[in-house]
Amino acid sequence: MKHLLRFLFPVLLLSCSAGQQTTKTRISAVAGINLGGMTENTDMSALDKQADAYTGATRAGFHAGLRAAQSLGPVEFETGAELMNNRQHFTYHDADWGYEGRRDISLNQLNIPFTIGFPVLPGLLPQAGLRISAGYLLQFNHLHAVEHGLLPDYSINKRSSGATLSFQGNLLNENGKPRIGLYGSLYRGSRVFTDPYNPTDAEMPGTSFGAIGLRFYLFSR
Repeated sequence: MKHLLRFLFPVLLLSCSAGQQTTKTRISAVAGINLGGMTENTDMSALDKQADAYTGATRAGFHAGLRAAQSLGPVEFETGAELMNNRQHFTYHDADWGYEGRRDISLNQLNIPFTIGFPVLPGLLPQAGLRISAGYLLQFNHLHAVEHGLLPDYSINKRSSGATLSFQGNLLNENGKPRIGLYGSLYRGSRVFTDPYNPTDAEMPGTSFGAIGLRFYLFSR
């Protein structure tokens, strides 16, 4: 987060020092697919375990929500609320600890972003609305698990957060205003899931996702 703030601070100063400011307000609905969720520990050597004692796999999920953006000159500040579902399964084959089976997980999250965006090539492609954004994402987590076999206990953090980066552009404009857009985003955040194979002192476990989707502009002025 320190590096992200160091990057965003000059952008804020630049926007506030611009000679002439114009403001725009936009409200949009977003929907798309995502891949990610809980990033599991892949280093079993620290636990003195074989690599296949514990493995994880991820399937595509979905997300949908609402966004509100306010621009100040070329800089756009955006927040919103988004529901996201990520599906994963963890497989355990550990004779030493006596665990054998599979845990199917549905991770439901309420995502609340706080981002700052600025235009890319506005002079060359003004109608494309290309924009890159970066900022902070807060997540509220609810996990549902279906278990098969003898599995270890686990705990979850109800809240997680981290850095997010996104890129967007317009697919359809009408009367000089965007109607439909396309976006992609990346996120890496703090820990959600803890079990004996994902201990608190391991570096890897956290949350992450990549997402792509459509943006439908409901209001713009």
